[in-house]
Amino acid sequence: MSLPGLRKQCSGRIREGIISTLLEAGCLICAPSCSMCPGFYTPLAKNEVCIASSTTNVPGRMGEESAQVYLGSPATVCRLRARKVKSLTPANIFKE
Repeated sequence: MSLPGLRKQCSGRIREGIISTLLEAGCLICAPSCSMCPGFYTPLAKNEVCIASSTTNVPGRMGEESAQVYLGSPATVCRLRARKVKSLTPANIFKE
């Protein structure tokens, strides 16, 4: 799931072709807002694992307290999605 921070950013990514690349990789593009971090769109279930480019990582912030949320740069998150990584481990996060 990708959530551009501003409408202007979203428009720019559309012109650059980035949005179509993300859609082809299976990404869901949502409206610019502040609703992904607290898990309004798809709250994490018990023991689910997620990597996000948000700025805060507090237990329960994106759903169940037992969910594991890792923080990464937007580039890292996009790279993992483009590679269709389904399971987060240090080995597959840093794999070339």
